[in-house]
Amino acid sequence: MATVLFLDGIQVYPSSGQNIKLTRENPYFTQSDSYTLDVTIPLDILENMRFFGNINRVEKKKIVKKFQCKLIVNNRILLDGSAKMVQITEKEVKVQLLGGNSEINFLSEDSKVYIDEMDLGFAGVDLTESAGWGTANSQIFVIDWSKVIWTCTRGYVRFVPKEVYDETLGWSHIAFHYNLIDMLRTIFKNLGYELGASFLDQDPWDKLYVATANYTNHPSHTLPHWTPKNLLDELKKLFNITFVFDQLNKKVTAVANSTFFSELPVNSIEVTDEFSVEMSEENSSQSVSSDNLSYDMSDSSHHDYDVIDDNVRNNAPKKEFQTSTQARTAYNAATEDEKKKNIYCSPTSKMTGWINEYKDGEAIKERLELTQIDVFSPLVREEKGNKMALKICPVAIGKWVEEEEIYGRKHIVEYRVPSLSCPTGSDNVVKHGLENTSGGGTEQYTIQEYIQGEESIEKQEKEDRMQIMFIPNTPKSVPWKISYTKAMAYPAFTDYLLKKDDNAEQPPMWSLSLNPSDAKYYIGQLHNNGFSFNMKAKYCVKFAYKGIPDAKRIFVIRNKRYGCEKIEVNITDEGVADIKTAYLYELS
Repeated sequence: MATVLFLDGIQVYPSSGQNIKLTRENPYFTQSDSYTLDVTIPLDILENMRFFGNINRVEKKKIVKKFQCKLIVNNRILLDGSAKMVQITEKEVKVQLLGGNSEINFLSEDSKVYIDEMDLGFAGVDLTESAGWGTANSQIFVIDWSKVIWTCTRGYVRFVPKEVYDETLGWSHIAFHYNLIDMLRTIFKNLGYELGASFLDQDPWDKLYVATANYTNHPSHTLPHWTPKNLLDELKKLFNITFVFDQLNKKVTAVANSTFFSELPVNSIEVTDEFSVEMSEENSSQSVSSDNLSYDMSDSSHHDYDVIDDNVRNNAPKKEFQTSTQARTAYNAATEDEKKKNIYCSPTSKMTGWINEYKDGEAIKERLELTQIDVFSPLVREEKGNKMALKICPVAIGKWVEEEEIYGRKHIVEYRVPSLSCPTGSDNVVKHGLENTSGGGTEQYTIQEYIQGEESIEKQEKEDRMQIMFIPNTPKSVPWKISYTKAMAYPAFTDYLLKKDDNAEQPPMWSLSLNPSDAKYYIGQLHNNGFSFNMKAKYCVKFAYKGIPDAKRIFVIRNKRYGCEKIEVNITDEGVADIKTAYLYELS
């Protein structure tokens, strides 16, 4: 028999004479992979009865049962993943086979696996204070890795203890912020896959951390309540990447969409006369490569000018310049009134005069400063094009000013810290403290008041977003406002110029801007593909081919180039049928 099926390492026998339809999808278009339609396994075969013998065949409720599976045809493994039981009767069992990304989708949708419930480890650490003035806020907190207790056997996740401002509670505290790519790698290991090396392991993307106001030793508790599929979808949108799964070696690679098709040879095929075209008036298929992109920012009060309203962006008076240097020169030469009433624009920046408050002794004063605005504006490719929201977005950066007494002298210290209005990953706010601000004072309720029902503990809902920031490996100096000395801290920032203190040491030139920036590295660079597909016309063609062509390659048909959405293959008792069906979009 040409077709062999293993479930949990045991061979079972599908019905003879049935056609098994195997679909290979291109994850660039669908975020899916290999799967079959229902495969029927008769129970009148002794080996099949032994395998499924313990299953209650009269159970009426929906059964979601998973097996490890391998589909082998003519001694070649065509699918290595999971089998999902879809139906069981007295006479037969029907299963659907899923491999690669399709297997991840199954775990997300049917098995209800969530990333914030995974075991990503638990860390107990020693925090070592560096030499300094001796105040907690001026110290570098260094992790002594020789004393880290890490319970996760699947690796470790880098983290940085960093001050965060909790807008819900109105105070700041130290929280552990965990590395985004490390958590992704550990999530894949939980799913049985190894994340291969890619550009995500290089500066600056491997210095991205998930911002949280939740003080926890569990990395997973800082994540939103997403399935693995949700996470991969959002990462695909943020980085303009496609996750490619190697079912046989259980590896996954993040491939930049800008090079996705250029790194593979093409498939040249001869199609039959049987073909069809499905036309759509609107571009209903969302594509991170062609849609308009915008961050789904939080409602933090510190998202004040990093993104501005569409009405202001489109209608406010502007002065256009070829470079940001020219814009700054023109600003410096303008009157105070002109500085406040115009946006000074260049292809890589928008700036205006912004009034900031500062404390001078006991007095609160104001000063007009040239300020970069609308750093995280939407990436608009087509005015009436599809819109796509990115739920992995820059955290708000707030200014926190504190007066501290050091060696008998008072110093005003200004910090730039991540600020969260709804702490991602928080459980009950009582964990972080609850305050009673009635009567103008601050008072924490007692446990007795909660137990006796005099006060209630409000359960906070997690945000449906992940807020991120850069934290480089090297600590930078932070100025004391009235002092000759400087403290040291790991800077947390989303753009190297946004809300930057002119007296502070400049962080690396990195930015989460979707649009052109003066930064050395910015997210928008990853979204320059240089090609697009006509998604309004889907071609369905049939062609003869020995074996199964790679759906990820460009298809050349009659001197025209196409991207393949999926290939459908029929598997009979004799093996893979020669005639295949492909669904294609023309490369424009």
